[in-house]
Amino acid sequence: MKKEQINIGLFGGTFNPIQLAHLIILERFIEELNLKKCIIIPNNVSPFKSDEIQVDAKHRIKMLKLAIGNDKRFKIDNFEIKRGGISHTIDTILYLKTKYPYENLFFLIGSDHAKLFDKWHKWKDILENIQLVIALRPKTLNEQEIKLINEKLTVKNKPPIWIDAPQIEISASEIRKRASLGKSIKYLVPRKVEKYIHKHKLYCNYQ
Repeated sequence: MKKEQINIGLFGGTFNPIQLAHLIILERFIEELNLKKCIIIPNNVSPFKSDEIQVDAKHRIKMLKLAIGNDKRFKIDNFEIKRGGISHTIDTILYLKTKYPYENLFFLIGSDHAKLFDKWHKWKDILENIQLVIALRPKTLNEQEIKLINEKLTVKNKPPIWIDAPQIEISASEIRKRASLGKSIKYLVPRKVEKYIHKHKLYCNYQ
């Protein structure tokens, strides 16, 4: 009997720190694509943020665990951190395809990343191996820009899937800066993450 395919979402990032906007868009991602599971993949070092000051991976992973709590729909995969070095998405995708050979994999990015996706390492290989999903932030792209992105990121007659993202502007750099200045980060990150940041003084030396 042929195994029933299920939908699995993939979402990567530095999560420095995880914020409420991430969780809100992930909820929309699960809902729109009927995902059985969503795998969160923290970067070791992002090729686009190699100069960013980030806290140790163990803290970022702990904050992720605090943020998702007991929600069984989410799973954290530490592949990129264990692998070390610069994190390239294609390596992670190929690894996850061997881990989940019968599932449909959907990879979520924001519309800001979509504009620069052709700058990603082996970006066409990524598109050939998974289904790209783009979270469209309100008022960030016009119809012509969306059309051009669709044309560029359609590989083997497989265009990206677009989902609407809530209009919530939360900047990780703003969270880090506010934490370093002793200002409130309440309602920007989950409550348990807020307490963890304060307890471990994670961004006290952030500039």
